[in-house]
Amino acid sequence: MQLRHGESLESRGTEQVQCLRVALDSGRGGELRIEYPTAEGDPVTEYYRVTPEGTTEVYTDATKDTNSDQRWSYGECDRPTSVLDVAC
Repeated sequence: MQLRHGESLESRGTEQVQCLRVALDSGRGGELRIEYPTAEGDPVTEYYRVTPEGTTEVYTDATKDTNSDQRWSYGECDRPTSVLDVAC
């Protein structure tokens, strides 16, 4: 999914977030890829995952963001309250 500068996943990606909810509730797992620009226009990509074990993860690829550390980062939650809960 591609977001424009200033758009949020919660407002523009309701179908995609619902798909992740179904995957989490079913125990199958799933992934959602999101790309969005920084304020300077550099692309950042995030991979939101729900696992069959009921945890959530996010991998963030900021390697093309010239105003960041240009690294990958990772967050996870063992007991998420939502499919976007990746820092608990």
